[in-house]
Amino acid sequence: MSLVKRQISLGSRRWEIEVAVEGNDLQVWIDGVAHRFEIRGGLGSRIDLVEPDHPHRAVMRGHCARSGDHLWVHAGRALRFTLERMDRRRTHAETESDTVHAPMTGTVRKVCVAPDEEVTRGQPLVILEAMKMEHVLRAPRDGVVAQVNTTEGTQAEAQSILVRLQPLPS
Repeated sequence: MSLVKRQISLGSRRWEIEVAVEGNDLQVWIDGVAHRFEIRGGLGSRIDLVEPDHPHRAVMRGHCARSGDHLWVHAGRALRFTLERMDRRRTHAETESDTVHAPMTGTVRKVCVAPDEEVTRGQPLVILEAMKMEHVLRAPRDGVVAQVNTTEGTQAEAQSILVRLQPLPS
């Protein structure tokens, strides 16, 4: 399962959203705040969502349709959102980082490196399984593995530091 990142806008309002679907579970992060839903199905364009964390398990019914970069949602009133892909290019600071973080909570399936091992930019360091997908975490730059903070089969929390790099010896 992959995490889809988008920016959506409604008039002058903008939100950054991330969406992950696994079976009937839907997770939506809006400006970093998580919301969890259960998809109860629907016919055609209709969708029924249950908010399991709501005290009354609120059910929302709506209709969705997409046309190009526009998403039409009707749930009591019609709204037209504009979808934009998030720019996945990383800044120089991000690509030159000394740390490799877990992008989300998951299980470490494989540790591909050991301390004191030289690595090159893009080399796999850790394979993390999250939402039934394998995520290969790669070296952001050339360097030497200074520290490995995880082992195979363990749970890694989102944003935890899994591997620390240091510069190559001169």
